[in-house]
Amino acid sequence: RYPNATNDGTVWDTPYAIFRDETEDRYPLVKYTDRILPRVDLIYNDRALRGTPASFEAVAMDNQGIVSYNWSFDNGITWTDDTGPLVDHTFMASGVFDVIVQVWDAGDNLAQATGRVHVPDNIPPVARAGDDQTVIPGTRALLDGSASTDDGHFIVSYIWSFTYDGWPRELTGMMAQFNFMLAGVYNVTLTVQDLALNVGHDVVTITVGDFEAPSAVIGDDQEVPQGTTLGLDGRGSTDNWLIEAYDWTVTSPGGTVAHYDSSQMGHNFSEVGVYTVTLRVTDLVGLSGETMVNVTVLDVTAPVARAFEDALVGQNEVLHLVGTGSTDNEGVTSWTWTIEGPSGDVTLHGADIIHSFTEVGVHTVMLTVTDAAGNSDSSTFTMTVLDTEQPVAAAGEDVTVSEGARVTLDGSDSHDNVDIWRYTWTLVYEGEKLESHNPTPDFSHTFSVPGVYTITLTVVDPEGNTGADQVVVTVLDETAPVADAGEDVVVDQHLVVAFDGSGSTDNVGIVRWTWTFSHLGAEVRLEGMTPVFIFTEVGIYTVTLEVADPTGLTDTDTMTVTVLDVDAPVADAGQDQTIFEGTTATFDGSASIDNVAIVSWTWRFVINGFEETLDGETATYVFEEAGDYDVRLTVADARGNSDSATMVVTVERMPPPPNHERDPDWSSMALYAGVAAAIVIAVLVALLLMRRRGTF
Repeated sequence: RYPNATNDGTVWDTPYAIFRDETEDRYPLVKYTDRILPRVDLIYNDRALRGTPASFEAVAMDNQGIVSYNWSFDNGITWTDDTGPLVDHTFMASGVFDVIVQVWDAGDNLAQATGRVHVPDNIPPVARAGDDQTVIPGTRALLDGSASTDDGHFIVSYIWSFTYDGWPRELTGMMAQFNFMLAGVYNVTLTVQDLALNVGHDVVTITVGDFEAPSAVIGDDQEVPQGTTLGLDGRGSTDNWLIEAYDWTVTSPGGTVAHYDSSQMGHNFSEVGVYTVTLRVTDLVGLSGETMVNVTVLDVTAPVARAFEDALVGQNEVLHLVGTGSTDNEGVTSWTWTIEGPSGDVTLHGADIIHSFTEVGVHTVMLTVTDAAGNSDSSTFTMTVLDTEQPVAAAGEDVTVSEGARVTLDGSDSHDNVDIWRYTWTLVYEGEKLESHNPTPDFSHTFSVPGVYTITLTVVDPEGNTGADQVVVTVLDETAPVADAGEDVVVDQHLVVAFDGSGSTDNVGIVRWTWTFSHLGAEVRLEGMTPVFIFTEVGIYTVTLEVADPTGLTDTDTMTVTVLDVDAPVADAGQDQTIFEGTTATFDGSASIDNVAIVSWTWRFVINGFEETLDGETATYVFEEAGDYDVRLTVADARGNSDSATMVVTVERMPPPPNHERDPDWSSMALYAGVAAAIVIAVLVALLLMRRRGTF
């Protein structure tokens, strides 16, 4: 141990001491392991109420102090970490629970204390006696307590108690039955008890008595002929106990009432209309039920129709038709007049009507009278109507056809109140009047010439009455024109080109000439038979001519315009050059231009009296002698158009080299000497190494 060291049970230490010329504690702290366990006691109440918080306190001591508390309230199954020495806990179930608290000190030493808490069952069970019931006397009521519950425990006892006939009664068991012979209202109390002797109560009301009325049943509504005796049966009526009496009431359409008092009855239904039959049934306690059916009595006696005698009338003459002389046992309710004419039937309604016969011929008129039951009778007479009406001509819809088509016109929609005797078709074709008389309504003609034709149809009936109508036949021009753009053209650049479409033809006539082609990147459109145009750009142009006739039919043709190049290129030989003799001169003609393209570059110049020729956009030449040389560049395009330009190459003599004898360069000489010495030394070293290795 260190001098003056003290021991507090955990560590040994000395006062902090620093000596002369020192910077650290001479006797530092000495640590060792703490093996002293903490102590803990548990303070609590050993009884707690379910659902109510209970308090727990852990009293702990330790030489270093307590650092954590862990609690368990379910016999050590689950734990709450580091909650402190004071906690509250609520027990949600009854029973006996071991409460454990564990404490740890800084040296991880553990101590624990255990306590036991009793939580009694203080929640009563819930009794459920079931829904209220209604039973008739002499039947059993079923009491059902199976819906009763207890919180986590078993119900051990079911007791049903009530007062019957002045005496208390008691039944046991979850399910019970009792035969109530006496009418009345009984409040039955169900008492349930669990293992902890907690009890719960519920009340169910049993009403004993006949409170349900009987149900009367006859059957469905019926229909019977007049005078029928119909039997009705009420034995299908029902009651929860017993039906004691039957009461039938039969009410006729006229209000007469008849009564019957047995379960079955028969009644003669002599009056047409709807009878109301009511049945009332009554049970032993006076409750009753009622139902009703309708018995519809049908009228089966037909009425008697009375109409006119046969007659003659003029066309469009108004006739007064009267059917009020018809009779029926119950009365006529409707009068229907059916007039059958040559072209169809007409139906009118009413006892007294006015009708005009506009159609010539024999008309059969039938009067039908009907009563409310649908019984009917008919009477027939004839009306002969004389013809005074003109026929109506119908030439048909206007027609549009192709040239050369054969057109058949149909006048069959023409009509007359009697008949059409003759059909006459009239038209003017190529300046000549044509007329066709036919007993049939059709007419045919071939139209070879385009145009618009108006054709008249006249119809005549047997009485000589006439009618007319017109139809228009439009004959279309379907022959397309033939385009002719003319011969191909070759022309120099910048000259006028005249187009000529006069060779184009059409059976009727051409109304439009349209010329289209592309020039300078844009589409050119010219109108007219002979337009003109100046081509400024060289090339081959395809020109399309489209012609159209008055009906819009078109045709196209093409011709070619070849535009020749007449613009010469522009030569550019480049800048003049100055070089030394023996060096290379480079010629560049790339700056030369042409409206189309340059295809050749030729360079010419004279050397010692001889002409030199070079080809290409760029060229080179080595000039060996000093002097001035005129170099001429000639450029040409594909058409042979050319241009020339000249540039000058000045060749100067090469300057003499410097004189080294006159001015020696001592530094260079020293450098050369050093290099030579280094080479000699290297050779000697190599020879020495080879000798040592025995290779030399």
